[in-house]
Amino acid sequence: MKLTKWGKRGVLFLLSAMLVCGTASCGNGPSSSANSSSANNSTPSSSSGESGAKKLSIAIGQNVNVEDYETNDLTKWLEKDLNVDLEFILLPATADDANTKVSLWVSSNSKLPDVLCTGLTDTVAQDYASKGVIVDVTGYYSDPEVAPNITSSRFDGERDIIMSSIRFADGKYYSLFTYNPFPWNEAAYRAWVNQEWLDQLNMEAPKTTDEFRAMLEAFQSNDLNGNGKQDEIAMMTAKSGYGMNPTTFLMNAFVQTTPGADYMIVKDGKLSPAFTTEEWKKGLEYIYGLVQDSLLSPLSFTQDSTQLKTLLSAAEATIGVTCAGSTSMFGSDPAAVSRMALLEPLTGPDGACGVSYQPSTASRSWYITKDAADPALAFSCGDWFFGEEQSWTARYGAKDVHWTDDAEITKDYLPMFEQYTPVKYVGTIFGSTDIWGQPQNEHWQGGNPYSTPLSEALYQSFAYKEDPNLSSKTNYNTTHLDIYYDKIPTEYVTKFLHTEDELDELADYADMMDYVTSSMAEFITGNRSLNDWDGYLKTLKEMGLERYVSLRQSGFDRANAE
Repeated sequence: MKLTKWGKRGVLFLLSAMLVCGTASCGNGPSSSANSSSANNSTPSSSSGESGAKKLSIAIGQNVNVEDYETNDLTKWLEKDLNVDLEFILLPATADDANTKVSLWVSSNSKLPDVLCTGLTDTVAQDYASKGVIVDVTGYYSDPEVAPNITSSRFDGERDIIMSSIRFADGKYYSLFTYNPFPWNEAAYRAWVNQEWLDQLNMEAPKTTDEFRAMLEAFQSNDLNGNGKQDEIAMMTAKSGYGMNPTTFLMNAFVQTTPGADYMIVKDGKLSPAFTTEEWKKGLEYIYGLVQDSLLSPLSFTQDSTQLKTLLSAAEATIGVTCAGSTSMFGSDPAAVSRMALLEPLTGPDGACGVSYQPSTASRSWYITKDAADPALAFSCGDWFFGEEQSWTARYGAKDVHWTDDAEITKDYLPMFEQYTPVKYVGTIFGSTDIWGQPQNEHWQGGNPYSTPLSEALYQSFAYKEDPNLSSKTNYNTTHLDIYYDKIPTEYVTKFLHTEDELDELADYADMMDYVTSSMAEFITGNRSLNDWDGYLKTLKEMGLERYVSLRQSGFDRANAE
């Protein structure tokens, strides 16, 4: 796909967006357990209740942060608006266990609930679609009587990206969606530097890989935290966690490096693997040098994010540079957060300078099954969540309690981008409790299709003008757009759309990407010599790299077909 830069579209995104590493959704599947009055293994279908309301059964994952789906405020609101009676069949807490449960229903030919509100992998979704387990809903997307919200102008600016994201390989649609574009999350592999240390050294932030190394050397050799100990760690990250992989930020100074796209480079619509290039090898050599000289802690490849956060959030700073997709890694102390500044992408020795880019796309959610007595009603209930007020409630809670569009209130909030931009929405009203990730009964904790499209994101705010901590709330979103978005590649992978046969064949290559990532760590830490580069390439060839790239090319072409 060719790039349309967020910056050129006037993207204005607010502070809390950067704290969101991802929100749970019906399409992403259940992830936790909950207590509900409807926990049972029955699989009812639609029928009329005593009040004349039609029943609609929904299989959804348990969630400890939803007190009771049956009595939930969002549930009651939907039931009243559409005259339906929702019945919930609780699935196991984890996505894998939930999908196993659904698979058992399907294989035993049990009667299914009207709606499956659990995450399905592409392979499983394609299989269910081909077998008629989930129904084709293509026609409903253009029917304003069935889908008054989806067909409204609310999605006009982003309808194409939404529809291309959830289309199946046969060109049809078998689900609704969740879509919440977060520009902050699209280039999540960011590096952060201790600005206080830079100021002490009277150094400018580095722009090249050579300057970056020189900065790390200065961090390592000076007592910058003033405790009389040589305990400064020039750079440290974690092996896993949101945007924390140190190799991705650094490798982009040598070659386009995007883990979420299988490290595929796109040029003139054709894919090629970055991990077989000489530029990749040069990047590994550079990072190996940092590790060997103790400028990049080898713990970055073994410790988890919890261990890293303990050090980053400490009152006494010991780390000069880290990688993280969210400032939540720096803890809740404003001083610990404010001392870290975004580093711009580095330029390598050959002039390369890029970022790992994963554009916002819609994810599938709300699959209507073959046993639904009234598929149109089931689709309409899913469409209901896409009303503007419903979507905001589904994310933040009760209107005028946790969020508002009241102009008398929004005027007291500060736009986090261009100062002339009006504030139309306020999420997490000053003084209210943020209920996301907390036990509550006001929404489904993201367990439903919903969207806050970019047109609304332009006018959000989360910063109260009289907030006593306002001065510590650096506007990282603006900085991020300024220094990262002009480095986005002009061509990139949005997604791969594979046929069922292709997905089956791709499963045979599951070990290939594991081999790439494990080899990367081995080369960088010195457990494998870069003199064995030819052996590495030979192994990839023997594993079937050429066929693998061919399959990914087919999926890429299909996803980008008009």
